[in-house]
Order: sequence, then C-alpha cells, then structure tokens
Amino acid sequence: MTFKSTCEPRWVDVARFRKRDTRVILPLTLLAAGGSLVWLDLTFSVAWAGVMLGLLLANHIVCSRLLAGPVPGPRAETTLALFTLVKTLGYGTMPLALLLTGDETASVAAMAMVGAVALSAAAELPASRLISGSALAAIGVVTAAGLLFSEHHSSWLQVLVAAIAVISMFAYVLEAALHREAIEHALADARDQALAQERVAEAANAAKSAFLANISHEIRTPLNGVLGMSQVMARDTLTLPQRERLEVISESGEALLALLNNVLDLSKIEAGQMAVEAVPFELEDILGSTQATFAPLAEARGVGLELVLDEGVRGRFQGDPNRLRQVIFNLVSNAVKFTDQGQITLGAAMDPAGLRLWVEDTGPGMTPDEIKGLFVRFAQLDPSTSRRHGGTGLGLAISRELCALMGGSLEVSSTPGEGSIFTLSIPLIRIGDSAPRLEPGPEVPQGDMSRLRVLVAEDGAVNQIVLRAFLGPLGIEPVMVEDGAAAVSAWESGDWDLILMDVRMPVMDGIAATTAIRARERASGRRRTRILGVSADAMAHQVDALLAVGMDGHVSKPIEVRRLYEALDSAMAGVDAAPVRSA
Repeated sequence: MTFKSTCEPRWVDVARFRKRDTRVILPLTLLAAGGSLVWLDLTFSVAWAGVMLGLLLANHIVCSRLLAGPVPGPRAETTLALFTLVKTLGYGTMPLALLLTGDETASVAAMAMVGAVALSAAAELPASRLISGSALAAIGVVTAAGLLFSEHHSSWLQVLVAAIAVISMFAYVLEAALHREAIEHALADARDQALAQERVAEAANAAKSAFLANISHEIRTPLNGVLGMSQVMARDTLTLPQRERLEVISESGEALLALLNNVLDLSKIEAGQMAVEAVPFELEDILGSTQATFAPLAEARGVGLELVLDEGVRGRFQGDPNRLRQVIFNLVSNAVKFTDQGQITLGAAMDPAGLRLWVEDTGPGMTPDEIKGLFVRFAQLDPSTSRRHGGTGLGLAISRELCALMGGSLEVSSTPGEGSIFTLSIPLIRIGDSAPRLEPGPEVPQGDMSRLRVLVAEDGAVNQIVLRAFLGPLGIEPVMVEDGAAAVSAWESGDWDLILMDVRMPVMDGIAATTAIRARERASGRRRTRILGVSADAMAHQVDALLAVGMDGHVSKPIEVRRLYEALDSAMAGVDAAPVRSA
C-alpha cells in the first residue's frame, strides 16, 4: 500500500484494496472448495463455498458504501473490523475442518491457508491495527481450535511445542508488520521533510530571483546616467586629458555592467532558465570583431593578436552567435589580461565532431593544481593575481557552462612559464557559404528626425537628462511625463510617432500604461503607436513580459545609443519592425 498524505484515514486504503481484490479472491475460493473434496465430503465443501461467496458479496457492498460517502470516521473503521472478524472466521472453518481430519497432508493445506490469511492481515497492519488485529485474532482462534480438537496421537508436550511454534509464527508476522509500519512512517517523515526543504528552497530561489531582478534594476539605473552621458560626451570636442578621463569612466562603467550581466547569467544557469538559440550566423564575423576589439588592447601591452582560420570555417553556421561571442570574448580578454609579452592566437578549424576554436597565449601558464580550480565560481588563482588583474572568477565558470548548454566543452592545457591553450569544441554545423555583405548602416539616423513626435515616460531625472542628450542632437524635442497614467493621458490628447516607456514608475507602471493604450487603440480603431520599452528590467522573462503586453521592442538601461537610433529609424520609416532587444 502506498502512503498518502491526505485528510482521509489510512484504513480507507484497506477498503479500496478489499473491493478491488474481490476478483482475485473469488477464483481462489472456488479452487479451495474444489480441492477440499480430496479430504472432506461434498456437502461441507459446497456449503463453505456458498457461505464464502455470500461473504465476498457482502464485502463488496460494505466497502462500496464506506467509500461512497464523505470521509469515513472511526465508527466506519470499527464496522469494517467486525466484518473482517466474521469473514475471517467463516474462511477459517475450512482450514479447521482440514485439521480435524487428522490427515497430515490435509494439515499442510490447512496451514497454507492459515499462513496466507496471516500474511494478508499483517500487510494491513500499517493502515489499521484494528482491522488487521481482527483478522489475526480470528485466524489465531481457528489455529488454536485445530490444535486442541484435531485427532492425533501426540503427547501433550508435542502439542505444547506445536502451539509455541504457531504462536512464534504469529509473533514473527506481527513483528514484521510493525517493522514495516515503522519504515513507512520513517519514509513518510523523510518525504515530508524533503517537501518542506523543497518549499524552503523554492522560496529562497524566488527571493534570490527577486533580489537579482531588483538589484539589476537599481544598478542599471545609475549606470544609465554614467554610460549614457559618457556616450554623449564622447561626441564633443575634448582635450586629450579629458578624453582619457572619459575613457576611464566608460571602461569602469562597462566593467561594472559586465559583472552585473555575469551574475545574472549565473543565476539563469542555476535556475535552468538559460536558453540557447539556433540561428544562422557568420562565424568569421564573430572572430573578426573579436580581433578588432582586442587587438588595440593587446598592442598597447606589446603583445600581438593573430587570427588563424581554416577555409572550412568560412561561411554560415547554425547556432547561438551571442553566447558563442560571449565565450570567445571572455577567453581572448583573459589572454590579453594575463599575457605581458609574446603572442596570442585565436584560431578556428573544423573537426569530425564539429567546430573547434582555440585561444593560445604566451602568458605565465598554470600548474595542474591551478587548472583544477580554474573553472570554480568566484575563484582566483591567487590573491596577488586578483589584485593585479582584477576580476571576480565568474567568467571562465560561466563560459564552461555556456559551452555545455551549446552541447560542447571547454578544456585547457598549460605549461608553467610557456603559456596556455583554451580549446572550445562545439558540434556546430556549417549550413552554407557566406551571405552577401551589406554596408554597415550609419551610426546616426538619416533623414529629418526633428519632425518625429516622441513621448517619453520616465520618472528618473537623470534618465530624462540622458534621453534629452541622446535625442537633442537629432533635433527631437521629446515631451516628458513622469508616470504611466500621465503617458496614457498624453497619448489620448496627442498623435505620437514613438513612445519611450519606462517600466517601473509611480501611479501607473509601464506595463499597465502599455496595456491601456493598446486596449484603447483596439476600441477606437486608432493607428497603432510604436512603443519602445526603455527599462533597467533586462532579464529575459522581464523582456518577454514587456513584449507580451504590446511593446514593440526593448532597449535596456544603460542605453546603447545605437539601439535607440535603430528604433528611431523604424519609427521614421513607419515600419512595424520586429521587436528590438538589447541586452
């Protein structure tokens, strides 16, 4: 019987089993009646079979009625126990009659029937001691009567020993049943504890997710001011010292943003929410942009950065370009960070198992013990390395997990004093030749942007300044409102080409405001206004929620000006473009 943590008493399981077991007991009863004819006369066997068939019918009726009503109480258990006593005594008349014949083979058959009832009763003990005890008592009475009244030529000492043997059998059966009951209770307690711990873990995970979402939002909001104004100032005419200071500000802000993204990635991986895409992409573009990004940094350290590509890797592949780029950038960034002289090589080749990429450097190398801790989260090789080069120890750990999500692996080989080789193997498939290359679009939107009517719903004063600074050079004078309710009101009283909608605002948030605007558009037949979410809510499920309520895209804070300008281009052209996402 299976333990059930429900409001009904456990003995109800006995009633269910008895009702279901009738179809098994019926043929066994008929078989026992037929077999008894070897030792007993026809009249007794037929009479016993008739009585047992009547008791089986009564058993079905009693169990059905007990199960048909509401949750039965103690009186119903007592009723079933009394019926069990009567039914078992009726059944026991057969083994008693066999024992009274004095025939040794008949006694064996009788004890087999007694043992079967004893085992069945013992199995029911964890569910109901009352019902199980009734059956054991009845069969005990039958066995005792058989010993006392059967025809035999044994001495009283032999009868006593036989009685002790029977009592010992019942004691052992009872002890086994009690042991099973204790095991079931222990399992039930363990399961309840596991469920309680699971609930605690789920609550802790939910609290962690909420904390990460909130902390991400709170960190991204001031970062929007830092990186946003850095992008604006970078367009100004600056002296060399001023530009160097601005670069320090930008690099520090981007490092903080990268750390925040790593923590969010780690959280998604732990929660099993990290998904990888399968889209066509140009591998050569990813590797070329990586070299272009890190070559100046490597050159400034007196280190060369070489790109080595086999012909087989030129063309289009199917996979997740963003996650692949994240891993490659991480590996090359580490190589540049730790290599003070010599050469760094970024290479790619096709193997029978798929794509193989490697990053080889002439840095300090690592010992086998250092390699063992290389992919441990938040671990550094040693404190001095951490102080000199910085970092959290998350990059390589996340990179290996991303490789695993893409079906691949990330391995390292290294020799102290000679350098290291990180090898990434992913079962990517080349799907065709390179697509025709398009000229990169202009960084600044083309055309007269000054005629765009832009409504900005943003409650943060710093973020308002950043958006004005981004839009001002384009000739756009946005109308600013500080909450979602004001945005809905402004939408009703005006005709807008684009609404830049924050999410977390007082009075009415951006999701509620977007929902209200879309509903009123449908009701009135008004032209759909393009709404772009501009928010520090940047986790995947948060962005999905924004798109689900009717936003046309999302640009996360800190705002990347290129993403914002792409949205403005779409609005200017009147194109209902595909959703715009920004990490």
